[in-house]
Amino acid sequence: MHIGTDTNGDHTHDLGICPPSAATCTAQKMSLTPSEATEPPETPTPPALDIEATKEQVLRIYKEVWDEFRRWKVDDCRQQLLLLQRPLPPPGREDPWTDSAPRAGEPSVVEVSYLVSTDEDEDDDDDVPIDEALRHTCKTVTPWSEGVFTPHPRYEACTPSVQNIAARVGSAAHAEFYVAPFIPYVDDPKFDPSPWLMQFDRFAWEELGNPDVEVIQFETLRRLHFDTGLSLEDIDATDTLPLSRIGNRDGLIYQMTQRDELYWTGLMSDLTIGGDGAQPRRIDPRAFEPHIDDLRGRLESIVPYFCANPTCIQVFCPQHIQEFPPIPPAVPRVTSDEYPDGAPCGDACFREIDDDFPEDSVQWEEPDVDELSCILEIMPDTVPCGLAKLVRRPCREVFVQRQRLLPDEKIYPETRKPLTAAEKAGFVDVVHSAAELDVPSMPCSHTGPCDINNPDCSCAVYSAHCQHNCRCSLTCKRRWGGCQCKPKKPGSQKTCLTDTCRCRKRGSECDPMVCGCDVIKHSGNRKWQRGSKESRQLRPDGKHSCQNSDIQRGKAAELEVKRGAFGLGTFAVKSIPRGGFIGEYVGELEAASDDKREVLRKHLGLNYNFGLGADYNIDSARVGNETRYINHAPQAVANAEAATRLVFGEKRIALFAKSGRHIKAGEEIRFDYGEVYWNN
Repeated sequence: MHIGTDTNGDHTHDLGICPPSAATCTAQKMSLTPSEATEPPETPTPPALDIEATKEQVLRIYKEVWDEFRRWKVDDCRQQLLLLQRPLPPPGREDPWTDSAPRAGEPSVVEVSYLVSTDEDEDDDDDVPIDEALRHTCKTVTPWSEGVFTPHPRYEACTPSVQNIAARVGSAAHAEFYVAPFIPYVDDPKFDPSPWLMQFDRFAWEELGNPDVEVIQFETLRRLHFDTGLSLEDIDATDTLPLSRIGNRDGLIYQMTQRDELYWTGLMSDLTIGGDGAQPRRIDPRAFEPHIDDLRGRLESIVPYFCANPTCIQVFCPQHIQEFPPIPPAVPRVTSDEYPDGAPCGDACFREIDDDFPEDSVQWEEPDVDELSCILEIMPDTVPCGLAKLVRRPCREVFVQRQRLLPDEKIYPETRKPLTAAEKAGFVDVVHSAAELDVPSMPCSHTGPCDINNPDCSCAVYSAHCQHNCRCSLTCKRRWGGCQCKPKKPGSQKTCLTDTCRCRKRGSECDPMVCGCDVIKHSGNRKWQRGSKESRQLRPDGKHSCQNSDIQRGKAAELEVKRGAFGLGTFAVKSIPRGGFIGEYVGELEAASDDKREVLRKHLGLNYNFGLGADYNIDSARVGNETRYINHAPQAVANAEAATRLVFGEKRIALFAKSGRHIKAGEEIRFDYGEVYWNN
């Protein structure tokens, strides 16, 4: 990556944009920031590339940069060594560092001779005579004597986490090969790394590049791109340098952005172009990053990496590392005269439009129309008052443009038909106790309806309900409808306590997007509406009435880790009622078929692996919370139990106090690990 200087001489780390669609990209067409980027002008079709001639050109520039870098590095190393020198004391004068014998931990003096030439004209390959070498004095530290510190007992470090994260060690989830990142316990003579390494196809350390070579290759790429006018695609076609770009997160340019800049003469020479309006000559690593004003492009680029799970809501989620499918456009259902009544948002509100309003006077630029169109594909029935805030336009103008983009004659009311015989085949919308906990939890994403005749629908294939994260329509007949629990006794404010709750019987937590038991009410026409004050069923103290939402709300008990019956254990700080939620067992989430850590478990004699159905495991050996320290106890003695729960369609492991007893404050929490644990 190239670091330039601005007109004031200050270094800047901004990266210029080079439009990837241009066949050739000259320096004059570069812009400094994404906000200043412009569409490249149309250029004639370039002639066919002469691969051999271009390859010779690449090799010539490559050799020039290589030789230039080598000369600079030799000189730079010499200068760095000169900076380390310390003059010896004059003859007859004792060095103040040697006034007394050094004690343990204090610096002592060691005289070192460096072979450093003082003649700049001398050939670099000539040896420097030892008697002409500069003599320097360095400070060293004598190691502390044994017995001063008592070493800490051996322990395994664990990164604290409040949620599961995807295991990445050697995982082939997004790669063709299993790669060993390192050799664990390499300093332990009792550990044999051979069984561990035999599980992998490659070793990460085999692919480590030389950082100096990367600097040379990048400078070669920069000079070829700017000085000769070659496009990055033409340079890549010669197969001489590493690929410049591999998506937005790989390639030579991206790799150079992941390290600090190396300032050397080749980099700092001829930095700018354009005379008085000089601009740094830089290559943008974001090859496919859309323009800052391209809302549609920005949304399309971020959707594959944005996790919409209600417990995540973030980009590059540490738990859901797969790319997400695109979101299909929403179907408009509200015509221009069906918006709900409400107070005007201002003088320019669409509710104040009369017959004399000149709609023909509403003329927008094409980028503004495209921005509104993009928003309407996601939320077509939003009131124009809200849309006006998003597009920063008058409300009545937004109303007119919405009519043009979504004419009323093309908006049809939603119709709900009962399931056909084919749709009902293999699927009955009833609750079988925890039956869906054994089916894959990946959301479906496909075209066509979610029925047994569509083999692309994973939910239909496994006779399961569609979940909140599925890409099918919110009106999909296979979606889980939630519960509508109400307090049974007058004055009681608790709901969803027993299996009379559809969600609890199903083994899932209540979903505030669909359930009518708390906060959000699910209306009959399947539009999500915030419930009324009565439907929220809040207790007088403000707490939620639903008793089946502990995991998603993070209502874990206060726990403490200290010495227990078997090493470290987990203790309750406050008493936990019968059936009360203790906490969620979290760790690294990994497919059972990808598990490579059995060798490590046997070496340590420790197993923190918790099975999550038949397909996945949660391993808290390296990542976890206080629940990883809960010790085993036979079923008759245990005061806690584990259960699998569906939370927003995903399996989670929760720990509860046994229904037959409460856990006292200060009592150690223990549960039965089960026969599978001891058999393995």
